[in-house]
Amino acid sequence: MNKIYKYILDAIDYQEIEMPIDSIILKVGEQREQICVWALVNTDLYLVNVVFRVYKTGAQISENPRLKYIGSSHLYSGNLVFHVFTENT
Repeated sequence: MNKIYKYILDAIDYQEIEMPIDSIILKVGEQREQICVWALVNTDLYLVNVVFRVYKTGAQISENPRLKYIGSSHLYSGNLVFHVFTENT
């Protein structure tokens, strides 16, 4: 069954979130001062770990050709901006 799910990310360089395989990320944004990712998921499919990398503006990012930018989130009235990537395997 297809649904839209919200996943909350920490503001850290590396984290894994379990999502159904072939989920489609729709949006990165903020809600209640948290970095959120909304995705179209098929709840009938098996779960896989998706690697997310979150960097604040000005942070050093190691070269990684497998990073795919998915969006940015503005927290604390725009005083902090975090940029979210997935890591393609």
